[in-house]
Parts: sequence; C-alpha cells; structure tokens
Amino acid sequence: MEGPEAPPYVPPLAVKVMRVSAPFFASRSVPMFETCLEGAQELQVPHSVTHVDGDVWDAIKSTYARGSDSTFTDAPTTLRDMVYTDQLVLPGSFGTVSVGETFHAIVSVTNTSPDMVRRVRLMAELRSDKTDKFAPTTQMLADVSAPELAAGAQLTAKVCHSIDTLATHALVCHIQHDRPPAHSFAKQYRFPIYPPPFVMQYDIHTLDDAHGACPHARHRTLVRLLLQNTSSRPLRLEKLALDTENWHASSVEACGHVLMPHDMRAYVFVLAPHTPFSPLMFRDALLNATDHTQPVTCAIPLGHVQVAWRIPKGEPGRLRIGPLQHHLRLPCPVHGLLADLHLETHDAWHVDQTCHATLHLSVWAIETSLLGSETRLTLVLDDAWDHVLMHGPHRRTLSVVLEECMNFHIPCKLTPLQRGLVPTGGMMLQHEQATVRAWKRLAHIHTT
Repeated sequence: MEGPEAPPYVPPLAVKVMRVSAPFFASRSVPMFETCLEGAQELQVPHSVTHVDGDVWDAIKSTYARGSDSTFTDAPTTLRDMVYTDQLVLPGSFGTVSVGETFHAIVSVTNTSPDMVRRVRLMAELRSDKTDKFAPTTQMLADVSAPELAAGAQLTAKVCHSIDTLATHALVCHIQHDRPPAHSFAKQYRFPIYPPPFVMQYDIHTLDDAHGACPHARHRTLVRLLLQNTSSRPLRLEKLALDTENWHASSVEACGHVLMPHDMRAYVFVLAPHTPFSPLMFRDALLNATDHTQPVTCAIPLGHVQVAWRIPKGEPGRLRIGPLQHHLRLPCPVHGLLADLHLETHDAWHVDQTCHATLHLSVWAIETSLLGSETRLTLVLDDAWDHVLMHGPHRRTLSVVLEECMNFHIPCKLTPLQRGLVPTGGMMLQHEQATVRAWKRLAHIHTT
C-alpha cells in the first residue's frame, strides 16, 4: 500500500516585482456642455443642455465616487471642472513600456517561512528577445545579498534600464539560499515593448556641383527632420538636438513645442564641417572601386538625433536616433588623380563688360606611388562658351611636382554677352592625354 503523497515543494522565499511609475489623476465620465454662466450668453447663442438618457446618467454618477467629495471653495463648480478627481492611480501590472522610456522597478524577496534563511542572494537581469533588426541582449541590473533573512524579513533591490530596442523584454530574477532541497530558483516577468509615440523621418540637402558653388558652400549640409505624433495623446517636446563631432550644427527652438495627435512638424539643422572634406579621406574606397565608369559612393557620418518628450499619463522618454549619414558621390580617379574646380567672381556682372574672376583648381594624388613625380596638367576650355567670353588662351598648362593635395589659383577675365541668368561654358583637366575630370558648366551668373 502506497503512502500519502509528499506535499509539493514550496520555496521559503517569495519574489514580487513592482514597477515604479508616475501616478496620474483618476477621471470621471462627464457630459460636456456649456451653461449661460460659462459663456453661452456672452457668445449670444441660445442656452441649451445636451440630453442624457437615464441609464447613461446613472453610469456617470457612479464615477463620482472616485476621489473625495469635497467641493471647490474658491472656484465655481462646473461639470468641466469635475473631469479629474484628486485620487491618484497607478498603472495596472507593468503598464505600457515604450521605446525611449526608462524601466524602473522594485524587486523584493520575502522570507515566507517561519525559520531563518541564510546566504540569500538576489540577481536581476533584463533580457530582450531576438528580432529581425536587433540581436538578443542581456543586462545585469542588480546583484544584492544578505547573510541571513529572518521570518517575514525582506531583501529589496531597485533596478532601472533605458529601453532602446523594439523587442519583448523579460526581467529575470535569480534567487539563491541555503535551504534544501533546492538551493536556487528563478522567476521571469515578460512584458511587451511598444513603439515611441512618434515617427521621425529625415532628408539631407546639399548644393549641386553643377551650380559652381565654392567647396565651403557645397559642404554645407541641411538636415530636415519630420516629427509626427502617432499617439492618441498630446506630445510635448523637451529636447531636439543633433549630436555631432565633425560638424558645427545650428540649434532649433523645439523645447516646449506641443504636437497634438497626428500633428507633424519640420525642423531644419544647418551643418558646416569643422574642416573641409578631402577625397583623401576616402582613399581606400576610391582605390578599391571595381567599376570605373560609375561614381564611388562614400558615406559621411552626420551625427545622432537627441530627442526627449513627455506625454500625459506616461513616462518621460529620451532617444538617441542614428547615426545619420550623407552619401557623397565622387568620380573615380583617372591616372591616380582627382580634381575639383570652381569659379569665384570679384565684380558685378554687366553685359558686354569685362569682369575679373579666379579659377580655383584643387588636385589630389590618390595613388601614393605618384607622390614626388614631375608631370604636366592641362586645363582646356570646351566649346560651350557661347554666352560668356573668356579672355586668354583656351589651354593652360601647369608643370607640377605631385603632392597629396595641390591648390592652384588662376586669374581670368570674363565678359557676359547677354542679360539674365547666363550659363558659362565648361572645362576639362587633362593628364597625359587622358581626361581627369570634366565640368559641363562652371557657374550660372546673373547679368544686368
């Protein structure tokens, strides 16, 4: 005959987790209407009250029990004033946790047995699941211990971690003690992560090479951010900035801006590089290009977007989005050389009058084996100078000793032949009968 079954094992320690979150005021279901005393008489509209059925009115009155029943003393009591009560409410369970918020929780281990428990240790870690975009992660948040825990005593730990991945998270608590037969056990609390209450899009704008702008103007970059509130509650921006190392970024006035549901706002950052960009920064990409007929795409990091926000009945959020990148397209080197040319004018442009200008030519030796060698570079005008006359020879030869970066300033004289926005002709740079680079239009000039 079999004996009685042994009772199931119950650990001597109980684990509880409470999320630390901001409370909010409980609300009442209140019909919205205006009386004469609230402004209807001033607006010269007839006095009217919205009809409410009896069963609906009973449901509304049942919500009046929330909070205290004390009346207002210094302000008129209207139904609009009674929307919120003075009762504070905490979110149920873990509430909702969104990307950008900080997860705060209190983990407590209580000795529920009548005897002393010794060598108690609590370890709490936060894990995230693997998704298509994010790898699984594990973060140790707390590791506390107590040499002994009397009956009814508690061991607590406060944990916090910033949520930056859109994946299901789990708070895993490992507990160790000296009581046999099982000296350790674990509890897991899983909770979903929701997207932030907004979506952000960005686009990048630079001046086109064909406009003949100087390198400083071409390197200036505009970053336009579009923020749209995708939640059902107002969103207040606390901070919006572009965190960058190699650029000087202008600031935008975004603090305190409120975006109502589905609202969209645009913010523009103007970026100027601390030091001018050089093709030498992308030497490896230029030398390793396989298709020499296509431009080489080079990525320039612009920085990260720092955004902080608040929403009613929600936790404050903060995100670091990025990095933002600008993709620069450079021509492939020819004979190991790369060049850039722009036209700088010094006088006002008048039709049939000569204007002084300067051609700024920059040449980079991408292949290091060319450094120190003597060669000749030839700057040649094309046949498109129909609207502007360039004085002087059509070919200019430069004898140089190749260095990594060479800058030439060539004075010239131009005469516009018509009024309005007049395009100049183009030029090409040749080296050993090969064209290093050709420019179809040096500039568009406004002539009076």
